[in-house]
Amino acid sequence: MIKRSSSGELKLYSENKPINTYYIPSNSIEAINDQLVTIVIESKDQVVGIRPKTLGIGLTDEVDELIDDIARYNSTYEDYYLRIRVYSDDYNGKINNEDPSSELVQVEFAVIESRKEEEDMDSAMVNQLDSVIDSNKSELIAKLDEELEKGINDSLLLDIVEDMVDEVEAEYLGLASIYFQGQINSSVTTIHTIDKAIYVALQAKVSPANNAVYSKQNGVWKKK
Repeated sequence: MIKRSSSGELKLYSENKPINTYYIPSNSIEAINDQLVTIVIESKDQVVGIRPKTLGIGLTDEVDELIDDIARYNSTYEDYYLRIRVYSDDYNGKINNEDPSSELVQVEFAVIESRKEEEDMDSAMVNQLDSVIDSNKSELIAKLDEELEKGINDSLLLDIVEDMVDEVEAEYLGLASIYFQGQINSSVTTIHTIDKAIYVALQAKVSPANNAVYSKQNGVWKKK
């Protein structure tokens, strides 16, 4: 369930890598719009904000068309996800004959069909996690017992538990990703037009007095 926080934001955190991808279920998209929640994607050097009612039913042609396809008799798919992909990297060219003072950021929106409805997908993911936990439980107990035989050392016991949690998390994320990718369409529908402008805040690498924000439109850099 999506709830509007006191700040009216849903924060998604990114790793500091060139491409970060997020999948938001269809029901969550509509809840975000109904509750007037802004999606905020944060990383070390940038913030991307997607305002409510930027995409969704009745707002985005690609969403409406996908829903019609899913509703067709004998459709393979039952639901859809919004995919948000944020690209960020150094830009080695010049913008209006000036060296850029921040990373180049590109935000891409797409919708993608799913063979399972959100609730069924969530249930399958929980079952995956339970299975991974169960498969590692005996190993954790054995390691703790071995350490306890040497005496009680809270620090070492905590290290063993934390290491096992990291292993479980890595194993689960790998299996869950494989499962999820197997349930969604291998091709996506790119969204070409959104209803509201997104906002982007960037950390400048240098701070000249004439810092300005530029966006590329039809192959031409334009000052915002």
